[in-house]
Amino acid sequence: MAFNAADHKRVDENVDLTALVRYTSGDQFDLEFGLARKVRSPNLYERYTWSAWTMAAVMNNFVGDGNGYVGNIKLKPEVAHTASATFDWHAIDRRWEVRATPYYTRVSDYVDAVALPGWMPERYNVLRHTNQDARLYGLDVSGSVTWDSGWGKWNVAAV
Repeated sequence: MAFNAADHKRVDENVDLTALVRYTSGDQFDLEFGLARKVRSPNLYERYTWSAWTMAAVMNNFVGDGNGYVGNIKLKPEVAHTASATFDWHAIDRRWEVRATPYYTRVSDYVDAVALPGWMPERYNVLRHTNQDARLYGLDVSGSVTWDSGWGKWNVAAV
């Protein structure tokens, strides 16, 4: 009854921005710097599923982990700010290349799940979606090499 009595109308005004600057130093090295702001609104399941009854909550599991999930009508959109740099070393003709991209992302109001009262370790539980802050960081590395042989053109790539 509390869910039905609540105001369900939500308007999220989301703005995404991206800036990328590229510098080419000679024929074999490129450098890119990027800044981005990305926004994601909670989906229908995260915001509007209302039943904490185990069977109904488990049927709303779009994560696939066996737990049940209850929405939260008060969820705010996630706002992620990312800074990254890409270092690109390559042959002049691009027959080989190595790229490394370190990145750092700070997310405000990340949509995550927390346990409801009665949570038990090592069992399936009912969780409620909530906003939290998060930090993500890492390094993406990729490379490739291409060559011609008597059997055609070959390429090996790794990420």
